[in-house]
Amino acid sequence: MGTGNAESGRRNLVLLCIIALCFEAYLIFDYQLNFFPRKLPTQIIRLILSAALFYWLSRGSNAARWLAIVLFGWGGVAGLYAVASANAWMSDYVLMFVFYLVFAIRLLTSKDIRTYIRESTYGPPSAQLLVGVGQKSPADNL
Repeated sequence: MGTGNAESGRRNLVLLCIIALCFEAYLIFDYQLNFFPRKLPTQIIRLILSAALFYWLSRGSNAARWLAIVLFGWGGVAGLYAVASANAWMSDYVLMFVFYLVFAIRLLTSKDIRTYIRESTYGPPSAQLLVGVGQKSPADNL
């Protein structure tokens, strides 16, 4: 797993985050302004928190990756269940919940994204070999 995979993972991750933020912003402003304008401040705070999570994720945090997997996976499943049980198939919201599930699955299964996060945390494998991670130094024997 070289640098190419990590760079590809970083590009994929940033692209997913940008798409998710744009999609959320569109739905928040389109739907909330038309139907529930009183909830708009709450939704703007949610959008800001999502942006903060995506920034943390794009920096290569494994904790942010798992938090995003849990939140978006749960949001996708709960949202699809709510839409199905209410029998209110609003295409934009169904699309959003499906995107949440795809986002969570992509974070969970993408080898490139996992490689990027691993290398962001521990450095590339070649740097670990140069430094000798996991090996005793001669000074340890003194």
